[in-house]
Amino acid sequence: MLEQPEREQQRVVVIASDQAQADLLVAALQASGIPAAATITTVRLGHEWVQGHAVSVTATDEGLALALLRDLGAPPPPSTDDDPTRR
Repeated sequence: MLEQPEREQQRVVVIASDQAQADLLVAALQASGIPAAATITTVRLGHEWVQGHAVSVTATDEGLALALLRDLGAPPPPSTDDDPTRR
């Protein structure tokens, strides 16, 4: 029997607008069976550093995690794609 390689787990992080939204996102994701956690973090927005509530999700399917977060009303994560031809 051939062993199937484990799918690499992706980590998706979104910044919630406030603690209530972060708690709602985490509860909904956990109810769906997806491990999620919320932490307070500092992020850079333009030239400012602001404190926000980060919700992180680890899933084998990044698309699924992003779709769930979007369905729950989370803002899209910032693009990490540095290739201007793909924008």
